[in-house]
Amino acid sequence: MNKALKHSKIRIGLALGSGGARGCAHIGVLRYLLEKNVPIHCVVGTSIGAIVGAAFAANRLDVLEGLVEKLDWRQVARLFAEVGIPKAGLITGKRIQQLIQDIVQVPHIEDMPILFAAIATDLQLQDQIVLKKGLVGDAIRSSIAIPGIFVPGQWEGHTLIDGAMTNPLPIDVVRSFGVDVVIAVDVNHTPGRGIPSAMRSKHAHEVREPARDVPEILAKMSKHLAPLQEKVSEVYQHWSHREHSHALNIFDVLTRAARITERQLTQNRLTLHPPDILIRPSVSDIETLEFNCAVDAMAAGHAAALACSDDIQRLLS
Repeated sequence: MNKALKHSKIRIGLALGSGGARGCAHIGVLRYLLEKNVPIHCVVGTSIGAIVGAAFAANRLDVLEGLVEKLDWRQVARLFAEVGIPKAGLITGKRIQQLIQDIVQVPHIEDMPILFAAIATDLQLQDQIVLKKGLVGDAIRSSIAIPGIFVPGQWEGHTLIDGAMTNPLPIDVVRSFGVDVVIAVDVNHTPGRGIPSAMRSKHAHEVREPARDVPEILAKMSKHLAPLQEKVSEVYQHWSHREHSHALNIFDVLTRAARITERQLTQNRLTLHPPDILIRPSVSDIETLEFNCAVDAMAAGHAAALACSDDIQRLLS
């Protein structure tokens, strides 16, 4: 591919699927597409796909990439720790919502430089809802609301949960934007085998200069969450030793159950709405909350996109 593609009239849409920490592979895919000047008209994401898609649509992918490269279990635990347990879920998600807003910066979806939408699930309608207007933080907070873990989100009178419960790979929604080509990224195509992090081979990954906002956002996280340090340390100690134990906790049970549903729904969606290009990074052994494996996931995403380069070239030539 060459730089002429940047000015191509072909309208390309991206469908970024759900998958928790596996979805960091989306960053690697997008990094490859940017390197090759592939023009993107719109992006639609579900759950983690919505987070990555929003950062991309807001021209803030560098900031998100820099943050996830630095995440460890202590920082992840800080995002999930709550002072009290709410009734409708284990955590409110307010800290994660604030972090997302700090990353994206653009307040409203309508103001994104690239067309963007997030997928959530409406509990009353028992169907997907496409969020393409309003506050970015609210939309993504709803899209990632794994049942039982996050308190459901609220959107114009609707009660919303994780979009993966209805549309984990939103190819059909991308088509509705009137694009010519749909590139879909599926990170749930095979079940995880539960290989401990320490036993995984490490992918080569280019170390980039951190985006200017990354140190500031990390410092803000630490400052506001300092009162929870003792509790966070306990959670961190549990997670740091989890690879030596086969015992499952409530997060494991809920997230693995969600992955089963997502994987089966994704297969159905791919049959009904096949994309023009399907990219499937090899990230099956990364658990939902293992964001400390983000560098591996991003490298796998970049490698998977590279493997599809001939298909991308044919569609755009």
